[in-house]
Amino acid sequence: MHFISAIAAIMVVACILASCGNNPKTVSNSLKAAAVDVNDGKHTEAYIRQRIDSMYSHIKYIPYNPDEDNEAYRMEHEEDDSPSIFDYDSMFCTTHYYELEKQCNQMSAETGFIFLDADHWIMGQDISEDWSYKVVKVSDITETTATVEMEIQNFEKQTGILELVFERGDWYVNDFVAFFPDDDGKLKKYSELEEMEKFKEDGLKIREKAKKLAGDWGWVGDNGPELLIHLEMTDKGLKCTECYIYRAYGFENRNLSVSFNGSTLTIDDLDAMQSGYYYSERQFNLDATLEPNGDLKGTLDLAHPDHDAYEGPITLRKGYFKYGN
Repeated sequence: MHFISAIAAIMVVACILASCGNNPKTVSNSLKAAAVDVNDGKHTEAYIRQRIDSMYSHIKYIPYNPDEDNEAYRMEHEEDDSPSIFDYDSMFCTTHYYELEKQCNQMSAETGFIFLDADHWIMGQDISEDWSYKVVKVSDITETTATVEMEIQNFEKQTGILELVFERGDWYVNDFVAFFPDDDGKLKKYSELEEMEKFKEDGLKIREKAKKLAGDWGWVGDNGPELLIHLEMTDKGLKCTECYIYRAYGFENRNLSVSFNGSTLTIDDLDAMQSGYYYSERQFNLDATLEPNGDLKGTLDLAHPDHDAYEGPITLRKGYFKYGN
């Protein structure tokens, strides 16, 4: 697949997560400048075009060289949320947009739902050799807002709209907007800011459900690994602080990734995945659905160099320890 536009990627999220709407035109009070000097020369079409050029001129196609760390183009978010050289959102988006984006990235980690899988600056996942941008029109310039129509060439010609806000003495992007045909062939507006608000709202609802999972969980049944886990709710979602197999050594001290999408709990061994051991001699993957009776029921894929592998069903019950009763 050559490309998927960033807004199209949000369409996928919108289909997965249903939530109430928001007004993408709304600008929060925190974004409104207390006093704006419209005679500063920055509230003109010429300056705004220059500002957009400063945002987009950094992007270029770089042929891939396997011997050098120079991927053609990437937008990555560091684990500690600090901006990287490619993190242009921190440099060119409003404070409101960037903070909301970080919150949505956290919600994505907590729920396992994909937030964005493409870059709104290049309008795609990959960048073509003939990538280019063009400012088509600047309009609706007010003291605090402006609209810019863009044309992006990336494998094919695409159009989009930048909603700008004047803050911190300059113009910043507060929304990326595009229009795509719906099932009836009619053009429908997709606002990235609006979809992020929906994504965050649904993520907060799922977080409330996840709080019920905090506590100790023990295996139920006579077959399968005697798994015991402890879940804690933190400000960054569920964490698995204890995970071991009763009467077996070598399964503790794991670097675990935990996500809960409102119904299914997923726990993975990050060290095994990142070291290339995943699906080999070391493995831990739990996918369990919260049943109406309160049990977690699903499958466990388990492997360890010193123990027999297991791949099969498992049931966990909160506050239950079979051999302690």
